[in-house]
Amino acid sequence: MKKLTPRVLPKRNELHRSSVSNEGLVHGDIDEDTQVLEHKLRAELQNSSDVCFRRFGVERGRTSFTIPRYNFRFSYRLLRFFVLLLSAIVGLYGLTISFIVILIHQVNLESFGVPHMSPVAPRNLKQLRDNFHTGASQVPVGPTAIPYGSAQFRSSAFVTVVSLMRQRKQFAGVVASAILICTLVSGCWDRTELNDRALVMASGLDLDANGRWMLTDQVIIPVNLSKQESITRQSFLTLSATGKDIVDAGQLLQTKLSRQYFLGHRRVIFIGEEAAKHGLTGIMDEYTRNPDVRLRSDIFVVRGAKALDALEIKAPLEQYPGLTIIKSRRFVGGTVGDSLRAFLIAAASQTSYPTLPVVEITRESDESSRSTFEFAGRAIFNKQLKLIGYLDFSDANYRLWVVNALGKRQVTFHIPGHLGYATVDLSQFRGRVHVVVQHGHPHFEVELTGQGLLRENQTNLNVKDPKQLKQLNDAMQHEVNDEVTQLIAKVQKQYKADIFGFDQALARQQPKQWKMMKLHWNELFPEAPFNVATRLKIQTVGLTSKNPVSSKLSQGYGSW
Repeated sequence: MKKLTPRVLPKRNELHRSSVSNEGLVHGDIDEDTQVLEHKLRAELQNSSDVCFRRFGVERGRTSFTIPRYNFRFSYRLLRFFVLLLSAIVGLYGLTISFIVILIHQVNLESFGVPHMSPVAPRNLKQLRDNFHTGASQVPVGPTAIPYGSAQFRSSAFVTVVSLMRQRKQFAGVVASAILICTLVSGCWDRTELNDRALVMASGLDLDANGRWMLTDQVIIPVNLSKQESITRQSFLTLSATGKDIVDAGQLLQTKLSRQYFLGHRRVIFIGEEAAKHGLTGIMDEYTRNPDVRLRSDIFVVRGAKALDALEIKAPLEQYPGLTIIKSRRFVGGTVGDSLRAFLIAAASQTSYPTLPVVEITRESDESSRSTFEFAGRAIFNKQLKLIGYLDFSDANYRLWVVNALGKRQVTFHIPGHLGYATVDLSQFRGRVHVVVQHGHPHFEVELTGQGLLRENQTNLNVKDPKQLKQLNDAMQHEVNDEVTQLIAKVQKQYKADIFGFDQALARQQPKQWKMMKLHWNELFPEAPFNVATRLKIQTVGLTSKNPVSSKLSQGYGSW
């Protein structure tokens, strides 16, 4: 065997320039053993791979199959988490964004100075055409070329053509799959135009004298939504229909509309008092089955009146009267968008009792004949979803404080030994319930915290003095403590219904004890001892620390 002489491989551009000439393929001056060795290596690589090295020679193909497995696996895991995270947050858009980011990274990669996505990026139409159409003739050339027309060349060309055909089939399959996926995940073949829908913003349910359900809806009039038309024309329409159940009443209501009846935008539902006393089982059954009903809707019980009366109230400050109650509720400390969901959760529980906010219809003033809304507290329902009683507005707010759902509250209290009242605007509410089980009986510790701003002080206390400010703070804590204690005792004795989440606190903190008490909770709750601890602090006293009226003049005159 002859001695192999070392040689330097030509560069890619020189290889292509020297590969083809008018006289055919030009070969380098190398010995016969080198050609045989390189021919065997080339045949091996062709059997184990496709034609990815057909342009760059044997050495180029050999390095393209050198993959560090551990690093590749580690990178694949990171990419998988990245794709899963984006897909979970944004859905199909996140999946698309992740693939775009990966594609951008691949375009920026290079291997031995050659772009990884070449000839697609950077785009080279000539090379791209050669890859798909003339790839059979693009066999390794130059010093490692096979004589044109030989049996090795014909066999190599055949393998190359077969590989290209396989690539084309795979590419066609990928394209067909992408088109099929696009037809499944996109498109609106069952869409309904907005001009064909009757958008319901608020609904009301009442029970008539014959035991039939009367459904009342406020429907938007899109033509009158512009600013110019809304001044002179009414932007909503109120319609009613009576049926055997809610769905039947809705079908009869559809006969009065020229557009499709749609509940997807409804945010407010009013329930008449008679309907609430009759029971909300049928109403909640329809609301949980109908996919168009929003679980983040708000339900209100109309105390002493019908839901129809609530929907007929005019609201000069708002475009839709039915939505006025939602905006008003935000400013009185209540939560918005959770009354229906919370009601369904409590109704499904074996131990909790559901509640709903209450509104009343009153006159704007003693001299006015116009009616308006007024928040009147909370309605309590039993396990048959029938109305059993009410809490007033103050008790309803304290109950929200206990369940850690209060947003705003002002406390007005009297200071012992001083004339006049003081009012503190509280914020940063926090309600916690701690449970201790002693001798098989649960003991509850209700902790209420918050900070306040002194809004009004009609007493002669000087809040600049730390001792007098502490006296004012202690009087406020004592007032809140007494009010919450009386509220819990009233609910225990009068309604015997757990509306404070004591059962949930016991289940979280004492799960083993809860398993034994769960079946008898309705008997244990009315007798469960509890204690209320308030930790309130007057953080700010306002712009002034002194009363405008001097202490000498205020003595004996009392409050204003």
